Amino acid sequence: MAKRKQTEGEASQSAHKRKRHVPKVIDGETGSLVPPIGRITRLKNVKSVRAELARIYRSARTGLIPPEVATKLAYVLRELRDTIEVADLEEQVADLRREIAVLSAGR
Repeated sequence: MAKRKQTEGEASQSAHKRKRHVPKVIDGETGSLVPPIGRITRLKNVKSVRAELARIYRSARTGLIPPEVATKLAYVLRELRDTIEVADLEEQVADLRREIAVLSAGR
């Protein structure tokens, strides 16, 4: 089946849908607009959490985000890292138990 060519209006609508919405954040104490800290990455493993912690550290050091905000974000990331580590360990233990069950059944 041949693909239908998009009209100019459809192409601009499609491009509009792809634009990422960046929420505006206002500092509650000063009332000033907090600059966006960039693209939000998927935090699916300890390595990605470590990279996010490093990004937040650099943002705080360069003044892009206030140190208080960086501290709060780092705390949440540490909690997330701990959760990922525990989930990984649980998975490894389950794998070992399955292996032991297979080996025991073979005797």
